[in-house]
Amino acid sequence: MRKTGALRTLAARFKYLRQAADLTQAALAEAAGVERPYVSQLESGGRTNPRAREFCRLVAVFGVDALWLLEGRGERPAEADVREAVARAQQTQAAVPEGPAAA
Repeated sequence: MRKTGALRTLAARFKYLRQAADLTQAALAEAAGVERPYVSQLESGGRTNPRAREFCRLVAVFGVDALWLLEGRGERPAEADVREAVARAQQTQAAVPEGPAAA
């Protein structure tokens, strides 16, 4: 079990979510439609002010409260809930066609 004190930074909360979802940085980047270096920067603390568009995509994939992820306010999401949200996001992404249908 992880200690609550270990989740005091955006980077720590972000890493907690990615690990709870059992995803690599590359898999998370693909699921959220962001670049892998962006994921790495968030997780390492190299980016403390995330870009809105990418941040919203990540929040949607994880199915978490944006304020919790950004500032640590509120209740930490359960790992099982995070895994379930990510699985739903991946299923939705797989069901969406990648381009216009051939005529």
